[in-house]
Amino acid sequence: MSQGFKSTFSASVNSGSTIKSFDEYQATRREKMEQVSNDLQAKKEQDIQNLQDTLNDLMMQLSVAHSNLAADERHFLAQKETLESELKKIKITADTQFSINRDEYRDQMTKLQKEYDRTMSEYVRNMPDLMNPSKPADIAEPYHSSIGSTSTRRSPYKSPKQSSKSIVTIDEIDDDSSDHLYTERIQQLESQKQELIQLIKEDERNNQNRITEITTMMDVQDSQFDKEIAKLQEKMKQKEEAYKTQLNSLYVELQRAKDKRKATTEKRQEKVSSLQAQIDRVENEYKEKIREANSVAEKLKTSLLNANIRKSQQLELERRRTEESRMLNEESLSLQQQVFEMQKDLQRAKEESQLRRRELSAQLGPRRTASLFP
Repeated sequence: MSQGFKSTFSASVNSGSTIKSFDEYQATRREKMEQVSNDLQAKKEQDIQNLQDTLNDLMMQLSVAHSNLAADERHFLAQKETLESELKKIKITADTQFSINRDEYRDQMTKLQKEYDRTMSEYVRNMPDLMNPSKPADIAEPYHSSIGSTSTRRSPYKSPKQSSKSIVTIDEIDDDSSDHLYTERIQQLESQKQELIQLIKEDERNNQNRITEITTMMDVQDSQFDKEIAKLQEKMKQKEEAYKTQLNSLYVELQRAKDKRKATTEKRQEKVSSLQAQIDRVENEYKEKIREANSVAEKLKTSLLNANIRKSQQLELERRRTEESRMLNEESLSLQQQVFEMQKDLQRAKEESQLRRRELSAQLGPRRTASLFP
């Protein structure tokens, strides 16, 4: 490089345009270095921009995957809440129906128990009247009225003898009646008693049949309620199994989506890591090139400084030489002028000498004058 500078400078010195050629060379080198630096900077910026665009695309794809997974999770949670709400509704409906059926069953049992208690209380209340022979005429009517109020399957009982003839009361019998009439009256009362006993037994059988029928009906209703409850429980169990199966499938889908998102995220992270490594490598290469360019620029700067120093020294030397030459020229010119002055003085002295010789020759004579001036 120094030889190139020397040749350039020597060519410039020989051509007589040293400063202009060095400035042009320095400007040309500076423009070339700036152009190389700008090209490297533009290439680096373009590479970084391309990598940044790729990274942005990957981040956008990752955000889209996250949003899709979040939407799937929200859909799964909404579907889960819907299924749970439906299951709760079914449970509430089953519990409500069970409570209603249980209340109806209890109401029916209470009504039947009250009816039975009322019948038994009427029966117990009428037992002393039936056993008391002093009031035979007042027995049948209250008893039949009580039976008619409690029984739902038959009409109030009436004896055939009561329908064919009226009951003879004790008041119609005179105290002075004969023993035959009294015996007949006793027989009538005995027959009425037997009829009432038969009637009570028949009512007991009817009540027992009624109780048996009610018990059977209650057992049937209990079995029906148990069957309905079993059906509801089976239905709830089937729905719970279906919901559990659906929830398990949804959980499996959610886990699959999570695994897919995890794999996608890992893949995106690998791509991002590779891109980051590529960016770092490009940045390191760029820094290395910049460092080399700076080193070359420093070397060129040092060479330029040395060339400037040599140029300055050479210019100073030439200036000194020029100054010395100028001084020598001036001194030579002064000496020439002095010589010219001396020649003029000498010529003037010669002319004066010749004039004096002619004057002396004219005064003293030629010979005398020649002897004075050999």
